[in-house]
Amino acid sequence: MTNRSSILALSCSLALTLSARGQAPAPSPHPIVLHAARLLDIRQGKLIKPGEVLIQGDRIVEVGSTVKHPGGAEVLDLGDRTLMPGLIDAHIHLFLHPGAEDLQTVQESVPERTITATLAARDDLMAGFTAERDMGTEGAGSADTAVRNAINEGRIPGPRLRISGNAINILGGHEDAIG
Repeated sequence: MTNRSSILALSCSLALTLSARGQAPAPSPHPIVLHAARLLDIRQGKLIKPGEVLIQGDRIVEVGSTVKHPGGAEVLDLGDRTLMPGLIDAHIHLFLHPGAEDLQTVQESVPERTITATLAARDDLMAGFTAERDMGTEGAGSADTAVRNAINEGRIPGPRLRISGNAINILGGHEDAIG
């Protein structure tokens, strides 16, 4: 199977999975307490040992060495891990993947590049990035708006996105995929 066939097969599989999935699952109705060996307190600039986080619904309501354990709370023991706030990346290009960026804008279709961006957003979230600033689609039009909206609606996983849309440019410049 060629790379192009693999990408198209993946896109069909992804589309079916996402359409079947619909909305993201509702937040847990019961409180959750995360317990770990350490918690990074960025306000004080130190590690707290041990560390706990209380989550109610879709909100973090308390962090510290110990937190309230409301009745019915599920306690997840994360062992020797370190809890930390989400990361922010202020300059990303979800619609480009490493290597041959100049050719991607003319050799890959906008749907292929949108699938790549969707997968990159999911991977970034799983790596701890909870907010990102996408600096342009590099010729993919307003596809960044569609990805951002799908994340906000819970249809695909990803960090909160701030998008810039199409770049303002001269003919033959950086954003001109036609040349």
